Amino acid sequence: MILLLPMDPMKADTNTLNASHSHSGPTKPNKGFKRTLFRFLRGLLLAYILVIVLLVIFEPTLVYPGKDLTGGNWNPTHFVFEEVEFASADGTKIVAWFLPKQNATRTALICHGNGENVAQSSASMGHAIRELLNANVLVYDYRGFGKSEGSPHEKGILEDSEAALDWLNTKTGTNPEDVILIGHSIGGGPACFLAGKYGAKSLILQRTFTSLVSAAQHRYPLIPVSLLMRNRYSSKERIVNYTGPLFQSHGTADSLVPFELGEQLFKCCPSEHKVFFPLHGRGHLDPFPDEYWEALVEFVNEVDR
Repeated sequence: MILLLPMDPMKADTNTLNASHSHSGPTKPNKGFKRTLFRFLRGLLLAYILVIVLLVIFEPTLVYPGKDLTGGNWNPTHFVFEEVEFASADGTKIVAWFLPKQNATRTALICHGNGENVAQSSASMGHAIRELLNANVLVYDYRGFGKSEGSPHEKGILEDSEAALDWLNTKTGTNPEDVILIGHSIGGGPACFLAGKYGAKSLILQRTFTSLVSAAQHRYPLIPVSLLMRNRYSSKERIVNYTGPLFQSHGTADSLVPFELGEQLFKCCPSEHKVFFPLHGRGHLDPFPDEYWEALVEFVNEVDR
């Protein structure tokens, strides 16, 4: 037979005290967890700051990847062109290709994208515009692109664009308002700048943005790009000064410049004669379908009536 003896009160107090001590034991692991969490968050913050610093340092490379002279055919034989030079406002030498058209009835200036040069843009967009619109065409390289001198930055590129327009007007005997301005991707920035300042026969925008900052924010949603970027190209603030004809297109599957940015820019233009042409299922680098070219020619012909 097992006897159940009453517990000594002193031992009960001791056991209770020991139990309380045993429950307070995990405080050390809690401190270790907090220390580990603090180190992790500090490392995360340092990594975030490092990413921001790198983006600021390499902004020119990211915004203007450009192309070296090996890109494109610099001696094409399927179309006639003249390589010309002129100086920007600060004296920087700018190189352009002039694509003449016999008995041309129009004049066009092309502001190309940030990943191409005059050789590539002339062989595709320049040649197509010359033939379809029966136009004399000038395609120029921004400073730092192709054979143009200098390093690219927004202020300089806008000055390069003004110099290109002035050269084209002098060459063809036209005025700024007689020129069809074509801006592709980042080229929409200079095109909107020229249109807002000088006017245009027509403004043709392809896959461009309200501002470069807005496009960059989409690409880097966790970075305060609006506070950091030096190259801004705020086209939405410049296009409000343009009231002439506008033909704008954008791919619905564009992952680089979101479709909605194109729509927003279109709405900012006060023109009463404007058309927005969605490129269904097309991305930023996809070729233009035949329907696009047909609609563009119809629009330009309508402007001339």
